[in-house]
Amino acid sequence: MMQHVLIPTDFTIESLNLVKAAATMNARPKRIILFHSIELSDFSITELLFFSKAAFIESISNKDFITASKIIHNRYASTIRDVEMDLFTGRGQRAFENFVEGNQVELILAPEAYTFRMPSDRSVNPMRYIHTANKRTRMISWQRTADAAADSLSGIFQLDPELKVVPDTAGTL
Repeated sequence: MMQHVLIPTDFTIESLNLVKAAATMNARPKRIILFHSIELSDFSITELLFFSKAAFIESISNKDFITASKIIHNRYASTIRDVEMDLFTGRGQRAFENFVEGNQVELILAPEAYTFRMPSDRSVNPMRYIHTANKRTRMISWQRTADAAADSLSGIFQLDPELKVVPDTAGTL
């Protein structure tokens, strides 16, 4: 049976370290859901009617990120069966729990020490929801590179192979 893994992203290549961690955790096939959190509360009715998640994701992602995610997907094809991108547009913890449940998530992988970039003025730090999620959450750490190329396409080949799973802490199960 396929494991559904939820991973936050800010559409930077460095954030794809979490996908590599998911791929190497075990041999179980995985469906990876890369999600970005945004706030829609100040949209007008007209904006909401014509809002498209796909168009919004396309507007804040970049070609190098898409290419890098495909490279990782192909590299770990034996364990990563599917990678999809989604937006969490809800407001509040209960809405996040519904998003997790709706995607049949079994595991949330999140960075232990990483500052998410906000590619849109509507972006919201997803960690505020992840820290109090009712699903099993694993925190992952990696050695950050000071290299300017870390977030360019060439940076995908520099991602730290020594990803470390931080032991579960109280309240994450």
